[in-house]
Amino acid sequence: MERKSFLDQEAPAGYVAGSARGAVGFRTSTIADSFNRGIVPVSHEDDDDDEDGTVLDNDNGILFKKSREDEEDEEADRIFNEIEAKLSCKKQQPKVITTTDSKKPQFSDLKRQLAELTEDDWLNLPEPGDMTRRNKRTRLLEQQQQRMYAAPDTLISGNTAGNGTTNFQSLSESRDKFLSSQLDSLLPTTQTKTDEKLTESILNQSGTEQDLKFADLQKSRIILSSLRKTEPHKASSWIQSARLEEQNKNYKLAKSYILEGCKKCPRNDDIWLENIRLNESDLKMCKQLINTALGYVSKSEKLWIKAVDLEHENNNKRKVLMKALENLPTNNKLWKLLIDLEDNQETVKKLLTKAVDLCPLDWDFWSGLINMSNYADSKTLLNQARKKLSGDSRVWITACKLEERESSIELTKLTKLMDKAMKENTTTTKEEWYEFAIEAEREDFTNTAKAIVLSYLNFNNNSVTDTELLEDVDKLFSNGNIVVGRSILDHIINTHPTDISYWSKLINSIKHFKNLEITYSYYAKAIELNPQTPLFYLMYAKDKWQISNDIPGARTILDDAEAAIPKDLSIKFAKIKLETKSGDISNAETYIKSILDKSPLESEKFWYKYVHILRCQENDKSLETSQKALELFPKSWKLHLQNIQILLGLGKLADAREAARKSTTECPNAPELWIILSQIDEQLGVVTAARSVLDKAILVNPDSPVLWSQKISFEKKYDLPAARNLANRALKKFPNYPKLWIDYLWLLPKMSQRKTAFLDALKATDNSSLILSAIGMFFWIDRGK
Repeated sequence: MERKSFLDQEAPAGYVAGSARGAVGFRTSTIADSFNRGIVPVSHEDDDDDEDGTVLDNDNGILFKKSREDEEDEEADRIFNEIEAKLSCKKQQPKVITTTDSKKPQFSDLKRQLAELTEDDWLNLPEPGDMTRRNKRTRLLEQQQQRMYAAPDTLISGNTAGNGTTNFQSLSESRDKFLSSQLDSLLPTTQTKTDEKLTESILNQSGTEQDLKFADLQKSRIILSSLRKTEPHKASSWIQSARLEEQNKNYKLAKSYILEGCKKCPRNDDIWLENIRLNESDLKMCKQLINTALGYVSKSEKLWIKAVDLEHENNNKRKVLMKALENLPTNNKLWKLLIDLEDNQETVKKLLTKAVDLCPLDWDFWSGLINMSNYADSKTLLNQARKKLSGDSRVWITACKLEERESSIELTKLTKLMDKAMKENTTTTKEEWYEFAIEAEREDFTNTAKAIVLSYLNFNNNSVTDTELLEDVDKLFSNGNIVVGRSILDHIINTHPTDISYWSKLINSIKHFKNLEITYSYYAKAIELNPQTPLFYLMYAKDKWQISNDIPGARTILDDAEAAIPKDLSIKFAKIKLETKSGDISNAETYIKSILDKSPLESEKFWYKYVHILRCQENDKSLETSQKALELFPKSWKLHLQNIQILLGLGKLADAREAARKSTTECPNAPELWIILSQIDEQLGVVTAARSVLDKAILVNPDSPVLWSQKISFEKKYDLPAARNLANRALKKFPNYPKLWIDYLWLLPKMSQRKTAFLDALKATDNSSLILSAIGMFFWIDRGK
């Protein structure tokens, strides 16, 4: 094995073997002791022995001082002995010291001195610290303040002692110095978005976590302190510092910050307003502050308004406002405040005249002066305002209101005035024009409101759909803006005067508002524009009858409709229905008889209704009239069925069976006639014939589920297995017919089988109400059993 070269080299000065790996403890040699003390032993060959070969005296040496070592050893022994003595003794309970001295300290003198304290002394008392979880908050603060930095070599060398050791305490403290130097190096430039977010976050700190509140406060103070140093002439830093201290109830420090900020930034009005706010309890001081602030910032609107607010008497407010207008003659807010303080109309008019000259772009001044002027002067002012406020639609709207107020001008002329406004102003939205119209309606300028809406809709006819307009009508009617809503409806009517679909939508929209007067007026308008349309007459009469319960009015409407459209049958049937439903059957009979006398072949329905009325009156002529109707309309199955029912009612079964047999020959495709024929045969006791009639009916009408259902009901009485087989066949042919499912469910013997069939029936019939009611009936019967 090769020998390392450094082993043959001479050790450096002060080298101690093993010290690098920690082998330095519990040594008694002088070299080890000196190393532990940080003293490097130095030996000189010339000083090892003197000329006589004796050892040098160590009393004056730098390595050994025997007396000093003895003293240190004795002191160490004494300390260790004391420690051992204390550890060996038993712990004793602390004795409770009681005193029998009845004299307790009295603080009466100190209490008397509290009366001499002023209010400021009480306010400036320091707030007691929050001791809740203090140790935890302190630990969190220390953790936040601990940061790791890569220390440069220069920093290490600057904190290294001459003996080769590093002062780590100095390195840990240098962290704060480094952060402070970085913050202080910021140039006082304009505030960036990052700074705004930072300062905003500081101001909006609410302390959601109680444990971090103290740490956040300290952190915010450090940041704001740096901002005040780097940007001393920036008002936001001082304002934020003051607000932070105010939130923590340190009012004295907050006032000192804001006062210092006023000195640093005297031409910033926000910092003066903040100072006034902090001292709002002292009115005199606030007035002094506002006077000082106006000396620096005499053009600040906010400061002048604040000065007005600090005054309580109107005379003083007027003086302040007059002085403010000397510095800001074109400020409209100050003029409005001054005008609001005046009660004399003449003075107000003079002020408005002056305000119009100095603030010609403020419409409120023009409007106020126009309202206080006569008709001629108002027209002159409107012409001046139109030149100054080019494109402002309020000028034309005011002109319309003026014309409507002073003269009985027609709606068409007002619409022409608004057309000029539409040409000048194309950026105003539909909602804004509606707001102008609603405002005019509230001020009782109804024609002006109509003119605004009609002009806008005529000018933008292609950009707005009728569906949107009807939705707007619903909203306007719901909000009580009747005039504006009706104006939109009038536009729709003028655009589509003969379109029935638009009229239907329009009337339905009006009904939502439930204003009968408006609804009836539009019915009359629809009939006027469309006199040959029976739908409007019928709707009008129905609403009159059912909503208003005005039967004479409904009868009058239908009479007018019959006169206008004499050949329309729907109007005649509506009149019959009105008379029968209202209980006046005699009028209905008379009316139908007059129709049949004039034109007996006009419609079979008239004969059917006439016979029905005779049956209700138990008139003997009902059978004769029914047979006469069958002679005229032999192919009407309803008339055949009615005739059979009359015969059955009279107890003539044989005649009824013959009439039913004949009716199936005349109308073989009417299932009702086959069914009644089968029922008559069953009543006569001829069950085979009844079954045969139903079989023949199914052959003639194979696609009629009614006949299949009737056949199943018939077989349930006489042959239950055949009925079940027939029900299965019928369901395969008509799976969506609810009545067949009900018949099938009745034929199932067990309730457990029905439960599965219930689900199939509901799915096949799309949850039919008949199936649902049948299910309830089945469960009720099963529970009763």
